[in-house]
Amino acid sequence: MKNKVLFCTILLLILSFTACNSQDETKANNSDTKTSKENTASNDTLPHSNQTKEEVKKSDLNEFIFTTPDLRYVEDFEVDGHPSGGEPEIRNPLLNLHPIQKIPHNKTKLKSALEIEYINNKLYVVDEISNCIAILDLEGNRVDTWGQLGSKPGEFSSPKDIAYNLKNKHIYVLDNANHRIQEFDSEHNYIKEISLKNLKVESPKCYQSISIDSNDNIYITFSGGSLPELRMCRINSNEEVFRYPWLLYGECFEHNGNIYCFDTFEIQIYREKAADYATVQGKSSLYKINKDDREKLYAFPNAYSPGFVCFHNENIYAFSSSLFTLDLFEKTKPKLKYKYTLSNEVNYYNIDIFDINATIVDNFIYFSKRHTGELYKLSLSEVNDNEKQQ
Repeated sequence: MKNKVLFCTILLLILSFTACNSQDETKANNSDTKTSKENTASNDTLPHSNQTKEEVKKSDLNEFIFTTPDLRYVEDFEVDGHPSGGEPEIRNPLLNLHPIQKIPHNKTKLKSALEIEYINNKLYVVDEISNCIAILDLEGNRVDTWGQLGSKPGEFSSPKDIAYNLKNKHIYVLDNANHRIQEFDSEHNYIKEISLKNLKVESPKCYQSISIDSNDNIYITFSGGSLPELRMCRINSNEEVFRYPWLLYGECFEHNGNIYCFDTFEIQIYREKAADYATVQGKSSLYKINKDDREKLYAFPNAYSPGFVCFHNENIYAFSSSLFTLDLFEKTKPKLKYKYTLSNEVNYYNIDIFDINATIVDNFIYFSKRHTGELYKLSLSEVNDNEKQQ
């Protein structure tokens, strides 16, 4: 009888031990499966990158991330549910408003107006929706249309920007969906195309702006895509590409043969994921490009987020993507001195990021709503006269 009880007891212990091991193995397998799924999901959904976290560690990201001292590293992107770049410095704009002439649509016939360039006493406007360049006189009347949808020489697909070479009088069009820049003479005769496919940009929508310097170098900025794609690049006359080591989410422009660029948004990098980033309305600066580097000239007020910048005499005109205002700044270092707001009329319309562009011709500033084609004209002489009265 005792042997029978002992046998049963041992059998129960064995069965109990086996059951426990089985449960532990099941939990472990479930845990491993869960972890594997989490890792797979994390790797598969890594924002703005086609790389997994393991591949990112082996990539050259750190070679340029840490060369930009202004980058802000964060433990978490969200503050109260939204990415944060700090509080805006301009809370109550000083209004010095002046009448703005809205040029009627029946004159311009524009469906969009992504960029405006002053060329040969005319306004060249990039109409992305119509896949053409609209040519207007200084009163806003449509005098000619250049280009149509297509991929042949002289045709465009979602053109994004236009630049003018002051030295040889050539015109360059950033032909986004065709992944190329087309070069034309002053009579719009096709010269050549510069392919952008070697840049391996994630989407043609990522091409943001182009400019040409006095040495015939072409500069391109980007918006969106992976971190490596946010490096501004330069293409020389031999079509050799140089990518700058720093990150920029903004635009470039030419002034007196020199190239300048500015941040529209501050880039914040999540400390735990090198390829994960957010763009916020935080620190923005204006830079001058010097060969293979850039010189920081001025800082904008925090959270200003310039959408465009123009030089005129000793002043700088800028549009704020956060305040939706056209503003005048005095060139003071290290931070620009905000003088006053020229217009907040654009605030009455729906405006998106990068949605205002402008050019200055003599004493007039022409600015447009990029995605609706609305065109406005403001007299800077009136602004200056009012300044003298103050």
